Amino acid sequence: MQANSLFITRHLSPDSPILALEKEGWRVWHESLLDFVTSGEPAPKVEVDWIFFSSPKTVQFFPWKDWPKATQIACLGPGTAQCVLNHQDKPADWIGNGIPSQVARHFSEIASNSSVLFPRAKHSRRSIQQLLPKHISQTDWVVYINRMKSPIDIPTTDLLVFTSPLNAENYYRHYPNRKELPSLAIGATTAQWLRSQGISIVIETATPSETSLHKSIMHWKKINSHE
Repeated sequence: MQANSLFITRHLSPDSPILALEKEGWRVWHESLLDFVTSGEPAPKVEVDWIFFSSPKTVQFFPWKDWPKATQIACLGPGTAQCVLNHQDKPADWIGNGIPSQVARHFSEIASNSSVLFPRAKHSRRSIQQLLPKHISQTDWVVYINRMKSPIDIPTTDLLVFTSPLNAENYYRHYPNRKELPSLAIGATTAQWLRSQGISIVIETATPSETSLHKSIMHWKKINSHE
């Protein structure tokens, strides 16, 4: 069997379908290239109809005890919604498919003329906020800070899998000579950043789930196999 290797900028759980590739002869390195700390910013003094979570990290850093349980919860995708369920033992009221352009369009219909709180990272691209119409009142709140780790020590691999623009930026800051390696982006925002940096081979997952990512990796292997 032809050996393959990949690096993904995310710490994977033991049951991840990506780690399951090791049973097929792959070598998998997984590590976030960012550190995360609470921002310490005080909560905005607003009453809102919705709280919109764009990632599991925003769920984890959100001070749930400070907000009414009656506030409706919206999530960018299923992974974030699962994180809400784990933290609150309550399902989200609305769940998107993880694709920002489609999420913004559908959520704007659900939340028309509503007020929405967006907990976010300090270096968030605000992809959803920028796409929403003006009749939705928005309040941003930085609940955590994402900082680039340094130094990092990542081997050269056949495939790179990036989970965010900031992770990708830190990788290429340390390894600028690896831009010829194939890159797989989770989400349109990360793919757009990679292309803007002149990365020649960029594959974009259909959805941000690890199941979809696994399918993209296997498709990449199939079309690049010389067996």
